[in-house]
Amino acid sequence: MATVFTTFHIMVYLGFFFVFVTLWGLYLLKKGTLYTNRAFLWTAFLSIPLPYIATELGWMSAEIGRQPWLVQGVLLTRDGVSFHPTGNVLFSLIFFTLIYTGIFFVFLYAMFKAVKKGPSLSDNDNQGTIKPSPSPVTTTAFSTTKREV
Repeated sequence: MATVFTTFHIMVYLGFFFVFVTLWGLYLLKKGTLYTNRAFLWTAFLSIPLPYIATELGWMSAEIGRQPWLVQGVLLTRDGVSFHPTGNVLFSLIFFTLIYTGIFFVFLYAMFKAVKKGPSLSDNDNQGTIKPSPSPVTTTAFSTTKREV
């Protein structure tokens, strides 16, 4: 039971962490410092594997939590199994494969469209320089400094 308790609670803690990081990011976006706050950027970067870990912990909690009931005789093995026809499982597999394939192709379409469009250039198109955005959300200290060429 300790494994089920621990995996479930870590999964829930990660969920609250995700809510916290999201609210923190929204606050920084409104404040205009989202792209310059090093602590937030490092937190976001280091948090990349956490959703996968939370998903695995949830799966472990569900599957390990089911076993003691079967082992102790509280739940019969026949009652711990789902009886879905093979056709239903095959339909679900094909359906999810099609959905995710469709999402992938929409992603590719959007990505290629954005790459073909290229970056937006300033009024001085003949110089080929990119004008820094005046928005405080996208302007960084690096983009506003003058450099000698």
